[in-house]
Amino acid sequence: MSVFFKEPAIRVVAYTHVSDNSMFVPASLISYSKEMEIGPDLLCALCAAGTHTSDSIFEILRKKLEKFSFENENLTNGQLKERIKVYLKSYINKVFDNTLARGHIDIADMSSYLIVGENVPRLASLFLCSPHYLSHEQQSLRYTEPKSFCLPKTVSENDKLSEKTKKVLSHSYNLYKEMVENEIPKEDARSVLPLAVNSNITTIGGGREFTYLVACSKNNSISLPSVIKDIVSQIENELVKVAPEVFRNRGPNYDLRRYYPAPQIFSRKNEFVEQAIKKSNGEKVTLLSFNENNLELNKEKIAKRIIDNDLSFYTNLLHIRATFLVKMSLEAAHQAIRHRTWNHDFESIYNAAERFEYVVPPKIQTSKFLQKYHEMIGELYDLYNETKYEISQEEAVIFLSNAHYIYDVIELDGWNIIGNLPLRTCEKAQWEIRSIAKLIASKIEWGSRDINFAGNRTLAFYALPPCHTFNVCFEDNSKEMCPIYYHKFVKPSMKNN
Repeated sequence: MSVFFKEPAIRVVAYTHVSDNSMFVPASLISYSKEMEIGPDLLCALCAAGTHTSDSIFEILRKKLEKFSFENENLTNGQLKERIKVYLKSYINKVFDNTLARGHIDIADMSSYLIVGENVPRLASLFLCSPHYLSHEQQSLRYTEPKSFCLPKTVSENDKLSEKTKKVLSHSYNLYKEMVENEIPKEDARSVLPLAVNSNITTIGGGREFTYLVACSKNNSISLPSVIKDIVSQIENELVKVAPEVFRNRGPNYDLRRYYPAPQIFSRKNEFVEQAIKKSNGEKVTLLSFNENNLELNKEKIAKRIIDNDLSFYTNLLHIRATFLVKMSLEAAHQAIRHRTWNHDFESIYNAAERFEYVVPPKIQTSKFLQKYHEMIGELYDLYNETKYEISQEEAVIFLSNAHYIYDVIELDGWNIIGNLPLRTCEKAQWEIRSIAKLIASKIEWGSRDINFAGNRTLAFYALPPCHTFNVCFEDNSKEMCPIYYHKFVKPSMKNN
C-alpha cells in the first residue's frame, strides 16, 4: 500500500474580539458600531492604556471616539469609517510604542488565538509544543491511525532520494498496518513510524507566547528543519492577518531574555545535558539532585492536607525540587513536553540522532514482528543517514523513528510529584511514560548515594496512583479493565454478593 503525502496547513479559526461594540461607542455613533470590529490590536492597546487612568476600557474608547460625533453630519458613512480607522491605528501604535516597544510584553496576552493545524508532522510538534504557555490538543496515534506523511520540499526536489523516501515510508506504514491488524496495539505499532508522520493539532495561547514561538524560530542558536520554519511562518502570517500590530517586531518585544525559556530540542548543542549523559551509566532514569528545603512531611499530614485541599500546602510543595536525567523515545518526548509544569532540558536532537538507539515496545518484543521491527527501524535510520549526506542533518531528522531515544533533564517540584506523577504511574497511562514515572517514583523512594540522598518514602508513596493512596479510581474501566481496579474494587464486591 502506498502512502499519502500532504503539506501542513495552518489557520487561525478564533481570536479575542468584542461581541457587543455598543459598550465602547458613544450614543451618537451607535449606528456605526455595528460595522466596527474591536479586535486584538485595539483591545490590547485599551488594556494597556487602562493601567494609566481611572477610566474603564469602555470609557477610554468612548472618549476617543466622541470627537467624531461632531463630524458625523458632514461625512458619509464610508468617510467616517475611514477616519476612525486611521485614527485608531495611530492610537494603537502610540500605545504599543510605549509598551511593547519597551519590552512590556504582558500587553500581548490581552488577546488569545486558536490555531488549527492539519497534516502537521510529529517532528514539528516537538517544537510547537515546547513553549510553556501554549495549550494543545493533538490527534493521538494511541487511538487513531495516521492518514498521511510529510515529504519536505528539499527531499521531493531530489528525484533519487524522493523515490527512496516514498518506498521506505510505504514500507513503514505497511508494517504498521500489518501489526495493528494482528492485534498489536496502536500505542506500540506507532513506534515503527517516522517523525514524518502527520497528525492534526489545535493550539491556543496569548499573543506573548505566540510571539515567543515566532522569535525562537528565527534565533541563530537553533537549527530548525525547513518544514518547521514553514509551519511557523504560516502561523505568523495567520496571526498578522488578525493582529498586525501585536505581532510587529518592535525590538524589545522580540528580546528572548524576556520570555520564560522553553526546551530547545533543535539546538545544535546543550553542554549541560551532554555532561549529565557522560556521567550517567546508561540507566533509563538517573537522579541528579534532590532538595527538600527542610519541609517535614509524613503520610498523615499529606493525606489530611490533600483531603482538605489545603492550597498553601500545595504552594509549599513547590519548594521541593528533584532533577532527573531521563532516557526516552521521541514518542514519549511528545507526551512529556506537554507537561508544562515539568521543566525540560532536552539534549540536541542532532546529537541524539547520531546514536542508533531505540525502544522496543513490549507487545512487539514478544511478537512475531520483532525481527521486522528491527529491520524497519534500521531502514529508517539508513534513510536518515542518506538524507543527511545528500542534503543536511536538519532535513534528515524527520526520518528518525518515533522509537529513537533522546535524553531529557527533567526537574519536578513536590506538587508535580504528588499531583501530576500519579496520572503517569497509573496503569491506564501510556506504557513508556508509565515506566518512566514509576522509575522516578522509585528513585525518590530509595534515593542515591551519588548525591547523598537517603530517599523520601512518603513523597514516593503519594506519587502512586489514587487507587493505592486514597482507594479511589477515576479512570474508565468499562471497555478494558485495569487489573488493579479488578482486584481492589470488582473482586471484593463479587465476594460480598
